Amino acid sequence: MMRRYLELLQAHNLLVENRLQDTDCELPTPCYDHRKIKAGDAFIAIKGTTFDGHKLIPEALAKGASIIIGEDDQASIKVSDSRKAASIYAAEFMAGLRRASGSTASREPMARPRFR
Repeated sequence: MMRRYLELLQAHNLLVENRLQDTDCELPTPCYDHRKIKAGDAFIAIKGTTFDGHKLIPEALAKGASIIIGEDDQASIKVSDSRKAASIYAAEFMAGLRRASGSTASREPMARPRFR
């Protein structure tokens, strides 16, 4: 859940500011590639060595991203390190999928989620 993710960010001293109103929601599908965003996804803006993903935040919002995670003031969840926040998000997202699949998760192979 989103609340747990925010608590983990805070525990790792990554959370700078949370602008979300509703934290009792499930984690949306994470997306790192602005070209593959679908409505309702969470866009994680990462600053690279040659390109800054924060420049793509307006495009991500236009495509329907419900949450923006990044180091920029445009982010709905502002963090001090996008890469670390992305790894925590991925771990929580996967844990949520495992919890949602119930007790059969240990007997049946779980379909691999596709991160966009």
